Amino acid sequence: MSIGVICRMNQARSIFAEGVLTKNFPELEFFSSGVEAQSGSSLIDGVEELAKIWEISLTKKRSSSIQEDQSEILEAELIICAEMQFEPLIRKLGYSGKVLNFEQLVTDSFFMPLDPNGLSVDKFKRELAKTAAIAIKAVRSHLRLEFSNSITVVTPNSASDSNLALAHALMESKINNAILVDADFRAPNLSEIKEQGLEEIEFDIQNLDQLSYEIITNQQILTHQYQINHPGQVLLSPNFNTFLQKLTQDRPAVLLTAPRYTNANRLSDSYIFSAYTDNISVISA
Repeated sequence: MSIGVICRMNQARSIFAEGVLTKNFPELEFFSSGVEAQSGSSLIDGVEELAKIWEISLTKKRSSSIQEDQSEILEAELIICAEMQFEPLIRKLGYSGKVLNFEQLVTDSFFMPLDPNGLSVDKFKRELAKTAAIAIKAVRSHLRLEFSNSITVVTPNSASDSNLALAHALMESKINNAILVDADFRAPNLSEIKEQGLEEIEFDIQNLDQLSYEIITNQQILTHQYQINHPGQVLLSPNFNTFLQKLTQDRPAVLLTAPRYTNANRLSDSYIFSAYTDNISVISA
C-alpha cells in the first residue's frame, strides 16, 4: 500500500510528514509531492535540523511536482492533502482513489498547520508538529486504528496555568476512572503534583514492560523517570503509540501535557497529541 502526502512546494510539510509516517508505519510505503513544486528545490531552512532533533529520517531532500509524481499518485491507495484546494488538482491528474484533507481531520482551528516558510523558530516547530500529528491521524483513520479506551488530553495554555490544568486533569481522571499521566516529558509538574497529594509512579518510555497499569489508583499519577529535552523524539515515535495502547488496554487515560507557552518560548509538544484524540481541553485562568 502506498500513501502520498501533498503540500504546495514539497519543501517542508509534505516531506516532513513523509518522514514521520515512514517511522511510525514502517510496513507501508509513503511519498510526497507538491502542487506548485519546482523540481529539485532544496528543503526550506530548518526542516532537516528539526528532523534530526526529533530523530526523523528524511528520505527525500529535494522537491518534486505532482506532474512528475503522477504515476505514483495514480497508484496510491490514499492521498493526504495539506490544503483542501489541492484535491481538485490531484483529481485532474486522473486520481479516483481516497483523498483526506487536513481540514477534514481537525476539530479545532488551533491544530490546522500553516505553511511554515518564513516563520520564527518556535512557530516553525509548532506548524511542523501540527503537520506530523495530522498526518499520523490521517493514516490511523484510514487504517481504522483505535485504542481500547478513550484518551483525554489536558493542556495548560501557559506555564502559569499548570496548577489549574493539573486539577482539571485529576478531576477528569476521577470522573472517568482513568489513569492519570504527566505527559510533559520536558518538565514534569512535580511541585504541583505534591500539592495535589498525588503519589508519583515513574515509568520509562523505553522500557514499558516494567509498568503494571492495572494496579494504578486515582490517587496516583504516572511521571517519566527522566527529563527529555526534545519531547518530539518520544511523541513522534512508535514507542509512544505502544505506550498509549498499553495504557488504554483496560481503562481510559488522561494525559496532562506541556503548556503551549512559557515566558520564553512557544512549545510545540502539546499539538502532537492531536494525532491520537480529539478530546483535548486547553486550560487558561
